[in-house]
Amino acid sequence: MNEQLQLLIALQKIDSTILAARRDVDLMPLRLTEREAALKKAEALYAQAEKTAEEALQKKHDKEREISETNDRIEKLKKRSSEIKKNTEYQAHLAELERVEADIKTLDAALITLSEQVNRAHQEAAEAKKRIAVEQEGISAEREGIAAEAAEKEAEIKRLKIERKKIVAKLEPDVNDHYMLLMRACRGVAVAEARDEVCQGCCIHIPPQLFVEIKSGDAIETCPQCRRILYYVRPDAEASNGNVANSCRQNTGE
Repeated sequence: MNEQLQLLIALQKIDSTILAARRDVDLMPLRLTEREAALKKAEALYAQAEKTAEEALQKKHDKEREISETNDRIEKLKKRSSEIKKNTEYQAHLAELERVEADIKTLDAALITLSEQVNRAHQEAAEAKKRIAVEQEGISAEREGIAAEAAEKEAEIKRLKIERKKIVAKLEPDVNDHYMLLMRACRGVAVAEARDEVCQGCCIHIPPQLFVEIKSGDAIETCPQCRRILYYVRPDAEASNGNVANSCRQNTGE
């Protein structure tokens, strides 16, 4: 195979790996999105539970004050009972006393309900607070993991750039310039496999005679459609060497 073509294939493999590693690093912060959303939800639930508890507690205090005032009124009514002489007035007085005592029962029931609401809101707030702590811990751990992974990827990129520099040094300047032009124009894939008379970069049919020339590997040939540099992988070498571009089944096309 043409030496410059071999270098281009190796260069594309390195560049594809570098681009993939760089994409991985760029996408890492998105992994925090779900946890941050869960944290915001827990914080919102906590704030709502605290507000509900505060409102229920205020209503409870108001109800307790109302009960106290009603009890005072009952005591006054009971003391006044001995002072009433007329039977009609006494009957009316007893009716009022019974009504107020009935009010107390209603107020006591309402107080129990409010107490339950306060307890429930405090419990929900406590659970939300625990969830906040869990999510904060998860975010912290995720950030540490991302930092470690990013450091590994950056180290890999640095190593690959050194290898890349060695390959570029062996490339003829005009070949390298053409390769870089294709890299910019073809979304990071300048070199693609030619398989079954089809360019795996753009999935367009390759003329039979051109495919024969590509298979020989004697010169650098390009796709008549997408202009990518093409190479052929012999069946006995495919398993070990692989290819540097996505197949047409994976490629989204141009």
